Formats: sequence, C-alpha cells, structure tokens
Amino acid sequence: MAGQKLPVSSRKLREVALNDIGCDALFQFCKVQKEPVLITGIFDAIPELERWSPDWMQDKLKNKSVMVRESDSRTFAVGATSKEMPFDQYVDTICDPSFEHSTKRLYMQQQSIDHALPELKNEVFIDRYLPQKKVFMKNMWFGPGGNTSPLHFDPFDNIFLQLYGSKQFYLFDPKDYSNLYPGSCLSTTPHISGIDPVNVDLNEHPLAAQASLMQLEIKAGTALFLPSYWWHQVYSERLSISINIWLTTNFFKLCPGAITMLPLNARGFTMMYMQKFKSKFKK
Repeated sequence: MAGQKLPVSSRKLREVALNDIGCDALFQFCKVQKEPVLITGIFDAIPELERWSPDWMQDKLKNKSVMVRESDSRTFAVGATSKEMPFDQYVDTICDPSFEHSTKRLYMQQQSIDHALPELKNEVFIDRYLPQKKVFMKNMWFGPGGNTSPLHFDPFDNIFLQLYGSKQFYLFDPKDYSNLYPGSCLSTTPHISGIDPVNVDLNEHPLAAQASLMQLEIKAGTALFLPSYWWHQVYSERLSISINIWLTTNFFKLCPGAITMLPLNARGFTMMYMQKFKSKFKK
C-alpha cells in the first residue's frame, strides 16, 4: 500500500495576540497552558524582531564559520552529518535557485544561540521577558524550503518563533503516544516516531490511523507555544528563519513520553555527574 497523509482532525488551537497577553506576562501565560497555543502579533509587540532576514543575518555573521547539517533526503534525521562552512557561502548556496534540485540538502538546524551564535544573543528580545533561570536553551533554525524535522517530542516547554518565511506544524497529543510507533525506551531515540504523518503506510503502521492529527501554518510574526511531550513534525514551506526557546519543565510528568525518557535521562545524569566527579578528582 502506498503511503498516505493522515486525515486532519477538526480540533482547533487557541489563538491569542501577544499584546493581549502582555510581554511581561508571557511566561505566566505559557506556564498554565495544557495545550499548544498560537500567539500572533509578535512583530506588533516586539518590532525589533521583524529585522530578521537572510540579508540581515549575513550582515551580522558575514563569513563566520558555522556548522551545517547535511542530508540525502529532505528529512533531517538524528543521524544527519554535519560540516563546517562559511556563513556567507551557506546563504549563497541555499538561496541559489539551482539548489532546489540538489541531491544534498543543507540546514542550520538547532543552532545554540548562546554557544554557537553569540553574535545573535542580543537580538532575540523576547527572552528578556522570561525568567532567565527558566530558559534552558535558545536555538536558531535557518534553511531552505522543503526541509523537514521528523515527528518527535521534546521534554521541554517550547516557545517557537517564526521570524522569516513559514512552516507547517503537524501535531499530536501526548495521549497518541502508542499510536505513533516511538523508539524503544532503551534506545537513544525514544522521542522519535517511526512514522511520517504525511506519508504513512497503514499496512505497516495500522495504529497510526487512530491518531488525531492537527495541522497549522506558522507565518512570520507568529509563535507557537508547545507544551512538553507534544509530538510535532515541522516542514519548511520556503526559505525560513526560526528561533525556539526551551523552558525548563518537570521531567517526571505522568505521561507515556516522560516515562519512556527515564532510562535515557538517567544515563545522561549519570554521565554528567561522572564528568563532574572526574574533574574534581583531577584537581
């Protein structure tokens, strides 16, 4: 049976303007949300964010050496390789019309702003309205149309800002966990689904037919608040620049995704404390 897209449910997200929330109240607003919320009017509330564009970024980063993910397909899986290249060269490559037909796809995917791109730290602006001890990480995403991040969940609350271009989000409630063929809890990818919601073989993955898909477009000047453990697949419709801010949250929620992540988190914490112990021992 050929792959097919899952039907989109009639379930709608709440939509609210950032000016109606109030920038100073953004964190408290997000803190109590149990479902994703589309936040509009980002540029109205914070006009400085509208300056983000490929040309503006070239002016900020120029020929800085950056890490770029490389993939043989439009889906950038966890194992996608990385290579180093000058930022100017990256922009010129992905903006060239001939790149659309390239067999190698490129993506500045999940680039830490604080560590990899400190030149942009003061240009995020919206993080100034968030408690700094609650901000776990700020990432920048910049790539051409057609790139896709596979269906997955994150153990953090997420404020996803679309600054240039647009993206399609495919969302599933954490309750759909067992219908989405997640990785084994003993693997390094328990948070990654084994299906593509826009190209599912229901003979191979029959439970996927029971999952309830929500789809929405995130345009420039809008944001999506996504609570932890919500499944999402993200498709760039065209050249796109995005920022996501992960907020610290409770790893030990009573939901299947959180429980599945326990072995991986335990391994991570063990390695972290072992490294701290070794560093103390060396001193």
